[in-house]
Amino acid sequence: MSTGRGSALTPSADLVVDASVIIKWHLVEIHGHAARRLLGDDAPVLHVPDLMFPEVGNVLWKKTRRGELTKEEAQAIAHLVSVAPPRCPPLGTATGGGDRDRHEHRADRL
Repeated sequence: MSTGRGSALTPSADLVVDASVIIKWHLVEIHGHAARRLLGDDAPVLHVPDLMFPEVGNVLWKKTRRGELTKEEAQAIAHLVSVAPPRCPPLGTATGGGDRDRHEHRADRL
């Protein structure tokens, strides 16, 4: 049963998503369609662990080193993740959102 915030596929609940889900929002990967369903209008409230930003950066760095992404593509994705995580406030209060600025700066060095 839905309470207006969810659907049969995404029941009303808060979910924690990690870097693997966030990468699937930006790249064509297996199960990317399922990850992108979390971005719909009836999606649950999403949260990310504080380590999400460096984890995404690490994935982008590895994909760039392997030749799967260009440096420019990786930087564009890193920028999008750092400035527009849809409804994704960090869970921890120790670092709050302050780490976002530091990780965005690191994206410039990819």
